[in-house]
Amino acid sequence: MPWTGAVSHGYGNRKVGGVNHRAHRYAFEQAVGPIPPGMELHHTCGERLCVNPAHMQPITKAEHTALHRRLAGLRLTDAEVAEIRQRATTTSYTALAREFGVTRQYIGQLARRQWRART
Repeated sequence: MPWTGAVSHGYGNRKVGGVNHRAHRYAFEQAVGPIPPGMELHHTCGERLCVNPAHMQPITKAEHTALHRRLAGLRLTDAEVAEIRQRATTTSYTALAREFGVTRQYIGQLARRQWRART
């Protein structure tokens, strides 16, 4: 359900009690509850004007950035590959894959140096 009110930077805006709120964040908090600390809302439908809480997923900023990079067709930089290789000894491949927006198998290949950065 798209927002039909005021829009700023591609997102709906809603004024409540004299305070501006992003419409999707306000809708989510009214229907679901507070957005967890350190989390952002990702529109799973891909529509910034959507205010349907069922189309919003709380994720970390790192996950959100990685997801948008992947959706834009961007790949890992050499610096990101180096970071993954360093952290792969103490962080699960699944967690790294989620953070960097790639598959768990790709993380494993990078960690085992079977693959290099796709730039």
